[in-house]
Parts: sequence; structure tokens; C-alpha cells
Amino acid sequence: MKKLVFSLLFLVAFSCLLASSANAQGAYYYSQISYDDDSSLVSGYSATEIDYSTSWYYNAAVDAYLYDEYGNLLDCGTDQEPNFAEVDTVTYGDPGTDYRLDTYNYEVDIYYYVDIEREPEGCMPCDGCNTDCYYYYENWYWYDPFGFSFSPYGYYDSWWYSYGYGPPTYIEDDEYNEKAESHDWAAAYKVNISAAQTVNDGDSPTFSVNITGNVTANNYAWSFTAPSGAGNNPNVTFSTPNARSTNSDAHWFALPDDMCNAATNSTYTIKCRVDLSNGKHKDLQTQLTVSVAFNGEPGYTEGVTITGGPRHGFDTSRNLWLVIDKGTMARAAAVPHVNIPSTSQFYNKAVAHENQHVANYNTGGVLGDLWTVDGLFSLLSPLTDSSEGGLLQQIVDTLHTWDANQTTIFNSRKRADEQAAYAASDPIGPQYLGMWRCQQSRYP
Repeated sequence: MKKLVFSLLFLVAFSCLLASSANAQGAYYYSQISYDDDSSLVSGYSATEIDYSTSWYYNAAVDAYLYDEYGNLLDCGTDQEPNFAEVDTVTYGDPGTDYRLDTYNYEVDIYYYVDIEREPEGCMPCDGCNTDCYYYYENWYWYDPFGFSFSPYGYYDSWWYSYGYGPPTYIEDDEYNEKAESHDWAAAYKVNISAAQTVNDGDSPTFSVNITGNVTANNYAWSFTAPSGAGNNPNVTFSTPNARSTNSDAHWFALPDDMCNAATNSTYTIKCRVDLSNGKHKDLQTQLTVSVAFNGEPGYTEGVTITGGPRHGFDTSRNLWLVIDKGTMARAAAVPHVNIPSTSQFYNKAVAHENQHVANYNTGGVLGDLWTVDGLFSLLSPLTDSSEGGLLQQIVDTLHTWDANQTTIFNSRKRADEQAAYAASDPIGPQYLGMWRCQQSRYP
């Protein structure tokens, strides 16, 4: 839709004829600049019009210059006609940039020059002083339409192969009178919405509308749509649904609506209707993609570890180095890690899952007999050696062999470990993706 931004400078100018004679003449000056938000074109129009009687003595003239706000000349033009002169200027508008149209309106006096005479000034040294080469001093007299004469002036010019009187010569002289200027501004206005975003479930993305140019917003109305058939209650809640900028929640939905086969990403269409001060409105939209991939697993658990070491010493009665007791040996508990934000709808599910992995290392759990102090010490306590260094090396070697054995057993129980963890988390919603029936194929 084309919007006329400015329409300025409509005036009547009066000009004086030469010498002492005066005569009122009519001239009309006009300029405008506009922006079309459909084509993004900035268009300038400048014109000078003179009435019929004035056109006997003057031409209409106009100069136009289209600039951006940084002073860059984008388009320009000039025109001179007997009655009506006009210039169109145009450029593609850049959102957020102001544009200025400078218009200069003129009446151009029409003078007549009459070549009165040409008289030889004598031979000048140009070509061996042959008779075909002369320079003449030309006397020119100005005449206006009413016969008022002006003082003569002269200049040197060459006139080849001729001399004497020449025919009358009529030309126009650009003598500008009654100049008028206008400086009009237009702003290309644009209404834009935030770019599409991809966030994790539970995040809080921000959406906003940006308006540049010569309009403002009277109201904002945020809304959303989700694909039909989506499960897990698609919804977007806007913190400020009638403001320029708003936060929203990030709620993953299931598409297709299937416990195991729903995509890990779900995409909403975010919309905003903006009512503008010029009486129009803009319907904008962008996208919000909510992911439950969480850049990897929702969580993991660090297994138990044995810290410290056994106490060793020298038995003088046997003349051997041996392991005396458990020393500082201790079993550090497993540590759960949840990788997703606490605001995610899957957070409680992930916490229950990882906490069950921790519980599986407790006495009676599926992993409760692995990596125990008693189990390790039962292998270390019989060790002896004739040297301290030999005993310490035996301790290290035994520890490595024992740890590899514990890992082998752990891997054989991994399916049971995961099944127990899913049994704890499956009852907690949402009932999608992180369910034992969907994941058990991962654990042979």
C-alpha cells in the first residue's frame, strides 16, 4: 500500500522583468516524497509550473536530489521546459533509514543575443600568418523582450575563413530567478518479528517486534498455533501477551502422538498482530522449536569408587612386607547428574531415573555387591613380598585386575540396572520417549 509521507511547498512566486519594468508572473512549485511498503520503493516527485503569460519570458526549471539520512545521493534529475518541468526520483528503501528529497525550483529568464558585427583584429601568429587564419573581436549586445539594451562585452574567438558581419544569433542564457527550495523527508517503515528459535524444553525464549520508520504501534496481540493431531497438550504461555516483547515457556509436544516414535523436536508457529498508528495492522509470524534432545542424555550417574588405600608394613618375624588392614579404604557413593533444566516437564522424570541408579548400588540393589571395600580387601589381605616396592606393585596389579572384573559384571547387569531405573521413572509423566518399552532394545 502506498503512503504519501509529505506533500509540501505549494506557493506562488512573483518575478520581476529586467531593468525597471516589472510584471507579475505566476509560478507554482511542488514536491513530495513517499514510501511504498509493498514494493519497498522510495519515490520523489518535484515540479515547477508557470502560467501562460509568464512562459513568454521564462522557462520552468526544477532540480531534484534524493538522499539517504547519511547524505548519500541515491538519485537525481533536472528538467527545463517552457511551461511545466518535472523530475521523478526513486530508490529501494532500506528499513530503518530516513530519506530526504531536496527540490530546487526556478524560473529561467530567456535572453536573446544578437551578433552585431565581427571585425578583423589583425593577423595573429597562428599559421605562418597566412590569410586564412584570423582572430576576431566579437561585440555582443544583450536584448531582452522589451528592447532594453545592456552594455556590450567582448571576448576573443577564432573565426575560420570568414570575416565581416554575421547573421543574428539567438540563444538562451540560464539566468535563474525566483529560486525556491524544499527539503522533504520520508521514512521507510518496517515491522519485523524475532527470528525463529530452537530451545530446550523448559527454557524461556523471548520474542519481540521491532518497528522502524514513521509509525508506532497501538497494540500487540501474541498467539500461537501447533500442528493438528499433536499430543502432550501443545501450549505456549506468553508472559506479556499485549506488549512489544514477551517471554514464553517452551513446552514440547508429541508429533506423531506416539509414546515411542514422537520426534524429539516440536515446532510452534508464533504469531503477533500489530495495530499501527496509521490505521493499518501487520500480521507477523515466526517459529519456536522445542527440543527434548538436551544435547545428549537427559542425565547420567557416576558409579561408586573406592578411595584411600590399605595399610601395609614389615613383619620382622617373617621378614616380609604385608598388608596389615583396610587403612583408609572407603566406598564413595554414586553421584547422579541431571542435564536438563529444572523447569523442563521431563525434569522430575530424569531425577527419579538417576536416583534409582544410585539406589541400585546400595546393599540389596542390582549393583550392591560391586566395588565394595570388603570385596577388594579380600584380595589384598593375602599379599606379601620380600620388598616394599614389590608389595606395592602387587597391590596396584590386584586393584586393576579386580576393577576390570567388576566392570565385566556391571556390563552383564546393565539391562537389569536400567530396567529398575525406568521402573522408577516411567510412572512420572510425560508418557513419551523416556519409557522402558521404548528404550529396552538399547540394553542387550
